[in-house]
Amino acid sequence: MEAAPEAAAPAVGVPFTADMGGGNTARITIISAEYTASVSAQSFAPASQNGGFLLLDVLWETEEGVTSSNPLYFDAKDAEGRKGEMYMFADGQLGSGEVLPGDKSRGFVAFDMAPGAATVTVTDPLLQAAARIEVGG
Repeated sequence: MEAAPEAAAPAVGVPFTADMGGGNTARITIISAEYTASVSAQSFAPASQNGGFLLLDVLWETEEGVTSSNPLYFDAKDAEGRKGEMYMFADGQLGSGEVLPGDKSRGFVAFDMAPGAATVTVTDPLLQAAARIEVGG
């Protein structure tokens, strides 16, 4: 008897689905994930405290029902398990709000964290893990 094949882990640039509860499903694509020294042109934006920023370019679509995009539905941890600090001053940040079927929302989600491999977790509105993706490295 053969073991069932494991589902491929999501990858940067490849859409994946996330069950957002209540029959609502989001199709999310992390278009790019890069480390950068700055994510804002605003003079009041604080500098990185951890060596740089993980900047995710996110496309959020609704496959079924109605979903809500929100940068707070994303978490990132480095290879050592340290949680990245959500950075709310990123230019072009992913908007918060309903995404109707067939509609899209696109923007950036940023974390103040050390460069290197990271695991990004997308949560549902109840903050339960809905999907995970490995980025960087």
